[in-house]
Amino acid sequence: MHQTTKYALNLIDPADEFSPDPLNENFTSLDAELGKRLVFAHSSYSGSGKYGSANKNRLQFSFKPIMLVIVATNGGYSAGNWVWLRNANTGQVAEYQSVNLTWLDNAVEWYNNESDVEQLNASNIRYSYLALGTNS
Repeated sequence: MHQTTKYALNLIDPADEFSPDPLNENFTSLDAELGKRLVFAHSSYSGSGKYGSANKNRLQFSFKPIMLVIVATNGGYSAGNWVWLRNANTGQVAEYQSVNLTWLDNAVEWYNNESDVEQLNASNIRYSYLALGTNS
């Protein structure tokens, strides 16, 4: 029996005797692939006022994050927004400031040694985030 190249789905030849087994195998393969698709999480955290490598921010997920978007708000006023992509080891937070990023299997950590504001962890500031990732 021949198979497709991308997902190795069974191709049924018109001369083959009909059997539900190849079709069931296809659906099992498709189900597994669809489970690896893009997933997301969104929530928020309140800044603690701490910063530095000993006080890293950490967001934990049930999936492998590939992009993190953070928006700082204070009383409904947007104070800024940041987008970081997986495998980047630094993320821009201001014109001349950045955070050190660590992408883990199911989490993202970051810190800045200059200030809590630059670390996106200022006291009494609400930070909303959206994380995109995959289940694989």
